[in-house]
Amino acid sequence: MYNHPFLTKQLIAYIGNKRTLLPFLSSVFDGFDIKHKISFLDPFAGSGAVSRLGKFKGYRVSTNDWESYSYVFNSCFIGVNKSNSLFEKSGGIKKIFNDINSLNAPFTPYISKHYAPESTNEADYITERLFYTKENAVFIDRARSYIEDLYPES
Repeated sequence: MYNHPFLTKQLIAYIGNKRTLLPFLSSVFDGFDIKHKISFLDPFAGSGAVSRLGKFKGYRVSTNDWESYSYVFNSCFIGVNKSNSLFEKSGGIKKIFNDINSLNAPFTPYISKHYAPESTNEADYITERLFYTKENAVFIDRARSYIEDLYPES
């Protein structure tokens, strides 16, 4: 069960991610009697690993986190229950991914400014936030800027 794609794919792997707790938490959840729909609150959702487990087990899940990336990720993985045609007007999801993967355009630095070191090779773990390498953070910023330009109303 723990290797199901919903529980393992597209998770942000950072220090503090709760993926390793899923077997233990699953056994705790299995001890609850859920004849009726039960709501599940994950107040420190982060990447959503625990929230996904709750949804996978049939709970109604609500998430919260201080970081805005958590809202975006969990809105997608917890809030959406089926695929939709969001990307049809832009040529489909495969085209969007191809476009994003080939980006080399200007971007607004946010992730690369606040969540990555100035230089990956010379990172200072004492004074810098090290959620991502500089290179990955720049890619995230480019992708985010591209999507915001493509869907400004969202």
